[in-house]
Amino acid sequence: MLTAIADIVGNYKNFLEDEFPKRFKAFGDLLVSQPASARAEAVTFYFFEDRVDEVQIEEDPDKGGVDFRCVTRKSKFVVEVTHLEDESISQASGLKNEIPEKTAVRSFGRITHLLRTAVSGKADQMSGYCCPRILVITSEHVYANDLLSSKIAAEFLMTSDTSIPITNPEPEQDLVLQTCLEDSVFFRPNKQNNDFESCRQSISAILLCSIRENAMEIVGILHPDPVHKFPIRFLPTIPFVKLNRWPPKNNKIKTEWVTHKRSKLTPTGSFGWYY
Repeated sequence: MLTAIADIVGNYKNFLEDEFPKRFKAFGDLLVSQPASARAEAVTFYFFEDRVDEVQIEEDPDKGGVDFRCVTRKSKFVVEVTHLEDESISQASGLKNEIPEKTAVRSFGRITHLLRTAVSGKADQMSGYCCPRILVITSEHVYANDLLSSKIAAEFLMTSDTSIPITNPEPEQDLVLQTCLEDSVFFRPNKQNNDFESCRQSISAILLCSIRENAMEIVGILHPDPVHKFPIRFLPTIPFVKLNRWPPKNNKIKTEWVTHKRSKLTPTGSFGWYY
C-alpha cells in the first residue's frame, strides 16, 4: 500500500526544495504542464527510497540524464521514469479511461507497440552509465493493471504479441505459439545468421507500474544480454520475466518468471518465431 499520492508529491517537493533547488523548480513546472508525469516521478522516488539506502537526484536541469541514482551499501543503479498518457493508452487499446456503469463484455487491443516505442525513446538517454539501469514505465489509466502491469503484458513486451499457428499440435504436445518479434523489446531476429541479436542493451530491466491513489501494481522484465545486468535481489518482491536461455536455441523462445525470494523458476511457455 502507498501513502496517498498527494502526500507523496508534497513530501517529494519538500525534499527537492531542501536538497535540489534547481530540480525543485523544474518539478513545479512539470506539475503544472504534465501533472501525471510529475506524480509518476514522485511515486517512483518513494518506491525506491523504501528499498535502497539512498536515492539521489541524477538528472541535471541543464545537462539532462536519468532521473535517479539508487545507492546501496555494496552497489548502485540508475532509474529513468516515463509516463504513458491515458489518451495514448486508450487509442492503442480501444478502452476508454473510465469504468463503465454497466457490466459488459469488452474487447481490447494490447499496447505492446506503444510500450516498445516508449522504451526505444529512452535507450540513448540511458547509455553511458557504468552500472545497471532500470526504466520505469507508469500509467494511471483505469485499465492499467491489465494493459500495463499484468504478466501477459510483460511477456508480450519481451517476445512481441503472439499468435496461434493454423496447424494445431498433436493432443499430447504442448501448444506452441508464434511471434515475428516485431515489438520484442530486447532482441530481434538476425536474418543473415538465422539467429537472434540483442538490442537496447543500455537498459538492464524494465518495471511496468500501474498507479492508483494508494497502491501500485508492478511487474519486471529482465534484459537477457544487457551492458550491465540488474541483480533482482535489490527488488526481492517484484516478479520478473526473463528468457530461460540466451541466445534461444532452435528458434524456440522460452520465458519464465522469477523473484529473488523464490528460487524456483516458473515456465510460462515456449514460443516459435518466423520472419
